[in-house]
Amino acid sequence: MRHQRITGIASLVVILIAGVLLYLAQADDDGVYCYNYQRVTNTEAIAKNDVRLNVSTPVGYYVGHGNCLVWIDAESLEDRGPIWVRVYFSGEDRRYIVRERSARMSGSEIARKGAKASGSI
Repeated sequence: MRHQRITGIASLVVILIAGVLLYLAQADDDGVYCYNYQRVTNTEAIAKNDVRLNVSTPVGYYVGHGNCLVWIDAESLEDRGPIWVRVYFSGEDRRYIVRERSARMSGSEIARKGAKASGSI
């Protein structure tokens, strides 16, 4: 009888811990993340934060901060500002709006160029 009671209590503790861990894993992953995107062409260098959603993103309004930097040799342009995402519908068929901050430089000296971006939601 005592062995069954210990086994039952141990099983309940394991189930409780597993439930808490699963809840925390789901609560931390809201499905919104930033992907740093850069594009360099012959005429311009662009750095921006590309905000993406996955299929499990719940309806809501998300705000984050980004830092974009584009440079050509010693000349640089930096843009710091908000990044926001609003999810209107949940499920497979959803609509959403994404606004992002970006930094851009253009000119004839783009041959020596670079672009980088960072951000988070």
